[in-house]
Amino acid sequence: MVELRCPHCNSEDLIKNGRRLRNKTVYQEYKCRNCGKYPAIPIRDAVYQGTLPQSTTKKVLLISDLHCGHRSGLTPPAYNIQDEFYESRADAWKWYIDTLTEIGTVDVLIVNGDAIDGFGKRSGGTELIAKDIHEQCIIAKECIDEIPKLKTYMVAGTGYHTGDSLDYEEFIADSTGATFHDNLFLKVSNTVINARHKVGSSSVPYGRVTAALKESVTNVLQSESGKEPRADIVVRSHVHYYVNAQVTGMPHAIITPALQLSGSKYGLRQCTGNVDFGMVLLEIDNDGSYVVKPYIAKIEDKEEMLVNV
Repeated sequence: MVELRCPHCNSEDLIKNGRRLRNKTVYQEYKCRNCGKYPAIPIRDAVYQGTLPQSTTKKVLLISDLHCGHRSGLTPPAYNIQDEFYESRADAWKWYIDTLTEIGTVDVLIVNGDAIDGFGKRSGGTELIAKDIHEQCIIAKECIDEIPKLKTYMVAGTGYHTGDSLDYEEFIADSTGATFHDNLFLKVSNTVINARHKVGSSSVPYGRVTAALKESVTNVLQSESGKEPRADIVVRSHVHYYVNAQVTGMPHAIITPALQLSGSKYGLRQCTGNVDFGMVLLEIDNDGSYVVKPYIAKIEDKEEMLVNV
């Protein structure tokens, strides 16, 4: 008997997670309960010949809070400068590319706000590695272009980062072929996704779940009064940590992790709690069932956080 181990962490704690068809070969997918990755191995005796069956699964990738142009924002190698955050940005970019390779082509990409960092008014621009707002937009475009996708939707972020009188994220949407929305309602197969950027924050775990479920309740009330469609999944971002909350009979609430590392003066001095760096993949079937797959990076903190005495 062949002993199965996770190729990412070498753990034997694997559970089956369905089958996938790739390039005429059937793969058995597993979930590693140790590291959270989803390795897959080919099933040698299950190779389709001739006409392939139509896949019923749609992949929807959720990303947010890239904060391109900030010293801890998502940064392609061509824009990475030599400073104390250089290695962290390089590690973050490598993880980003490796994860996109693992996920493969997605049917839908949703960029849920704050793709750029803006003018950096709080810090007087001292935390920016790209102070020109148009250069930030170019960096964000390059980050989005790395994702193999069929359709892209962009959702407006906060005015502080993306512009009050002029929304620069609309330029990014135009340059990437995306459609731009303030409050997106998207039907994928038979599942309705509502994506909007902002959500209330909390420094305690139960408060984070409460804020997410509040968005679910609000959607139900709004839909019952005929003001917006009823969603199956409510997606929010903004707070840079991951939440996955579900209550029977209510929309599934997801708060996406950020694609910005911790490293702002505001965050270091005033914020309590973890920052999650990553993205979320939804795999949605025609029957309305779906799987939520978070991809959260483990990027080491910088040693300069320690003070030696």
